[in-house]
Amino acid sequence: MEPLSTGEITDVVGGRWIAIDDRAGTPPPAERMMSGRISTDSRDLDAGDLFVAITGERHDGNDFVAGTAGVAAAAVVASGRAEDVVERVRAAAEPARPGFGLIVVDDTLAALERLATWHRRRLGARVIAVTGSYGKTTVKEFIGQVLAGNFETVRARKSFNNRLGVALTLLDARRSTRFVVAELGTNAPGEIASLAAVVSPETAVVSAIGEAHLEGLGDLDGVAREKSAIFTALPPGGLAFLPDPVEGEATLVGAARHAGATLIRIGHAGGTSGAGYRIARCTAITVAEPGAPPRPGHLFELDNGRAFELPVPGRHNVMNALFAIAVGREAGLDWPTLQERVRRLTQPPLRLALSCERGVTLIDDTYNANPGSLRAALDTVAELGVAPGGRWFLVLGDLLELGDRTERIHAEIGDQIARLGLFDRMWTVGDAARTASAAASAGGLASRALDVGDAPRVVEELLETLRPGDGVLLKGSRGVGLDRIAELLRRGLATADGPFDVYEAEVRRAARAALPL
Repeated sequence: MEPLSTGEITDVVGGRWIAIDDRAGTPPPAERMMSGRISTDSRDLDAGDLFVAITGERHDGNDFVAGTAGVAAAAVVASGRAEDVVERVRAAAEPARPGFGLIVVDDTLAALERLATWHRRRLGARVIAVTGSYGKTTVKEFIGQVLAGNFETVRARKSFNNRLGVALTLLDARRSTRFVVAELGTNAPGEIASLAAVVSPETAVVSAIGEAHLEGLGDLDGVAREKSAIFTALPPGGLAFLPDPVEGEATLVGAARHAGATLIRIGHAGGTSGAGYRIARCTAITVAEPGAPPRPGHLFELDNGRAFELPVPGRHNVMNALFAIAVGREAGLDWPTLQERVRRLTQPPLRLALSCERGVTLIDDTYNANPGSLRAALDTVAELGVAPGGRWFLVLGDLLELGDRTERIHAEIGDQIARLGLFDRMWTVGDAARTASAAASAGGLASRALDVGDAPRVVEELLETLRPGDGVLLKGSRGVGLDRIAELLRRGLATADGPFDVYEAEVRRAARAALPL
């Protein structure tokens, strides 16, 4: 972000400036400069940074304001009664540094959002907003990677897709930034519209529509209505990217057309919606580069004859890459540049992350889960196949936020897993996943359901079962904590003896300590 005076920030957020230590010679607020970053972590402050004390579900940033008084941050945005905040700072063990001050507001998140909205208006960057039931973080990453080679580009850190994350993404941009790639998430009606109003995109992408966040959005029609709000925020002539086909077609296309946007479809050759960017052929390949282990990927060709090599597993990622190709092409990149960029694409963490320990393949897809992303993960296992003499195993966690459809969807998932015939055995973690286990068992797959409290047993039993040539897919919603199981499994395999029939007591102790789920 460009340097700002604390006086400007105070005015923009509608706050009240309070000088804690106003010694002689200290410049007034209008001349005190914030020249660094905006941070919501009091442990990560450098000279010139602005600390914004956010109140969240687990922590109240205002509890850490006093601890920032002695560091070189430009200022702190805090909430609450000004007198109470000042008293806490002055009572801190470490005295406030000269010139330290507070900007006191009613709501720090709303203040940060106001600052981001104001900053967006003075940016010359083109903002690309990405949403979708699944795939949005990967699409955001791919678009950002494609553009960054030619243009100064800011993209959302990690999965920063809520009010806080979207505001921080905009505030990461400078006046020299050419593109900002923001990710917009939702689990309740109206959230996409609110976020889109802040980012004011010129380009909007919907990666997919599926059964996700049904607890708040109701059904697929509700999902489509909510996601379509990203198009209504476009200016006339803006670009709207949409899969072909897509659930909720009429709602999404209608929103784009009502905004006066140019609609660009992404799909396979022979689609019903006319021109766009389309895949004619796609083949799974093994990508080998000097000094790097071979890894699965895809070679695909567009209907214009242009061929691309994608070094990423999962056929669904070809479509995610196609979004990045389309956005990059519309931004002015030529085909050879796009081919080179796609050849260098990498996935975000915990999305079909492949690793190999002692001959065992692990697919860590534990960042989040819904029926669409689970199907993509299962397709990836089928595409990879199995090593001679090897077996595939599944660790499935609950798919959360599915509302009154939770039991039905998990039963359908279990039946699908049994019919696929991919897995030798399956472990489930969570009450809803137990429904999937029962359905899989009824469908012929011998499986065992484990309660969340027994999650360490998943690690123990896998390490007693696995042998070289086997593979494990771990998939579940973030709140289930399968990422910790994946990490412990990697550690267990790395320290195991022989064919993994035993493993170090240290890992067993770590499992018990780290997984009090």
